[in-house]
Amino acid sequence: MSIFAVYLRKPNGFDDRRNDPFWEFGSFGMTGCHSRNLLNPRTTHLKDGDQLAFLQGGQGEIRIVGLSPPIRVCGTTGKLEIRWDPDYRPAEYSNAALLINNEGMTDFPSARRLIEGVRRSTFCGKAGSMFRSRTRPVDVPLASEIVAWFADNSPCKIEHYVDAIQPADGEWRKWAIERGWVEPEERASSYRSVGGDSSASLG
Repeated sequence: MSIFAVYLRKPNGFDDRRNDPFWEFGSFGMTGCHSRNLLNPRTTHLKDGDQLAFLQGGQGEIRIVGLSPPIRVCGTTGKLEIRWDPDYRPAEYSNAALLINNEGMTDFPSARRLIEGVRRSTFCGKAGSMFRSRTRPVDVPLASEIVAWFADNSPCKIEHYVDAIQPADGEWRKWAIERGWVEPEERASSYRSVGGDSSASLG
């Protein structure tokens, strides 16, 4: 079993829904946003039983909002879908583990050592450069620290998918809720629109 990092970017404006992962359906990959690297059907290193560490970029920091249950690699030769137990929910952004911030603070000592040699001007820039398009498993020392953190901590879980993307006072988060993007019917519709089966269980 290996841990793979998934770097989730910040919303690019108020019209950017940032739908994936579809936590409600235990699904990642249907929007195709990682199809050129981690989820490339021809070159992926992912295997059934691996886990995904979801890194969410923020304001001067990057947090690990979730460590998925063991995954199943599904999909086709054209597009992969990663599935896991749909009962799982990630942490709220503000309570999630701190991978790194621009002051160099981290919940994972191995993370800072790992990115020190990256030629970027900020710690978040270094981490983003290392993990944004990464296709290989996380280095063992950092992977072990991630597993240990999630075993030892029980951060508040999300109610809506946007809770894992921004803090409670985030303007985009408020906008998304006001627009109804978080409603179950809307989420199911968005999942179906990219080819997901909202009636299917992990099985």
